[in-house]
Amino acid sequence: MTAYQSVQQGIQAIQAGNPDEGRRLLRYALKDPTLKGRLRATTLNWLARVTADRDEKISLLNEALAVDPGNDLAEEQLAELLSPPKTRTRPAPPPPPDLPGDTAAQPMPMPNTLPGIADAMIAPPPPTPVYEPPGTTRPLTSPPVAQPQPAQGDYYIVGVFDGPNGPGTGFFLTTDGIVVTTRFVIGARESVTVEMEPGVRRVGQVLRSFPDMDVALVKVDQGVRELLTLSPVDDIPENAGLLVMPYRADRVYGRRRETGRSMAPHLFPTDIVRLPDAGGGPVFNDRQQVVGMITRNISSSSAYVYGVHIAAVRRCLDIYRYEQCSVQNRVYCTSCGYASAAATVGGFYCEMCGTVMPHARDQTRAQTPNMASWYGENTFAACTQCGARVGFYDGLCLRCGRAGEPGF
Repeated sequence: MTAYQSVQQGIQAIQAGNPDEGRRLLRYALKDPTLKGRLRATTLNWLARVTADRDEKISLLNEALAVDPGNDLAEEQLAELLSPPKTRTRPAPPPPPDLPGDTAAQPMPMPNTLPGIADAMIAPPPPTPVYEPPGTTRPLTSPPVAQPQPAQGDYYIVGVFDGPNGPGTGFFLTTDGIVVTTRFVIGARESVTVEMEPGVRRVGQVLRSFPDMDVALVKVDQGVRELLTLSPVDDIPENAGLLVMPYRADRVYGRRRETGRSMAPHLFPTDIVRLPDAGGGPVFNDRQQVVGMITRNISSSSAYVYGVHIAAVRRCLDIYRYEQCSVQNRVYCTSCGYASAAATVGGFYCEMCGTVMPHARDQTRAQTPNMASWYGENTFAACTQCGARVGFYDGLCLRCGRAGEPGF
């Protein structure tokens, strides 16, 4: 086993509730001299997290800072250990009123296994208190408050089940039944189960997904009279209070984290490190407005999760609507998330990624000239050797590989 694999398995063991095994694997990895830099600091951070002895924790964190001087989490944990005891404790903020569709229930368990190596190689979460980002001394404002309970039969926040990464959350984006959740929640499914409340479930058909933005649109046969109030601006001030509302699970409080890192414009950083489900819950500000959707996106060197701005979610809906206006009844491609127009007229392949569409997997597929326009095959001059219109590169036909006539 390589040191890299040992670190990965050690972190997974800790997250699965087996600290002894995780500690053994991390110590094994640290014996390898090739484990250096940030990866070694990450290993030391995790080992410090599951070490009971205070002096050993301090020693491990100092070693992490020695190999990675810019390691924020090691600095934060070390400052917490070395800070004088607090004489007063901050009173817990009063709980906000119930959100629409929210009922008291046991939280859904967080998946124990991580989806991939990028998720496993993360630094351990910062120490408590959970309502304050590590290292900040700014006073807290009142926690965000959600909207009042709607009339019976209206559903704002729903559960999304049968995805590959465990239960998730979604919320209605339109009154005619379009629910938004994350691509991580639905995976490559064509349909999922959407629960309005215990005993009330619908089959949700995936309409469109945007893997690069971690957004998915799902249609259910259930309309609603009202929607959550969306924020009119695409700006969340640094250190602003946030409230995540998962479906039938404990509320998650956090803040918009300050960061010097550049990131995709559709994402915003939070100081939240743990979610009770696979994500997809709406994120509220202190004005009871939805400012985004929480995701399980994390950095390879940080345990913090990110949110998708609500303006980016709206753009995804606009893109889907525009596509439907051009060609109705498009077919969802589970591979790339595109709504294929070629499949509506019998095309075998997604024109965006080239994957065989679900309806054509068991069919005998042959070249059909009438499909050429959907795949851009008639936008180029025909090859004089084979007649194909797929185009040329460096003077050679992309279909037959032979040279075309002069001028091509």
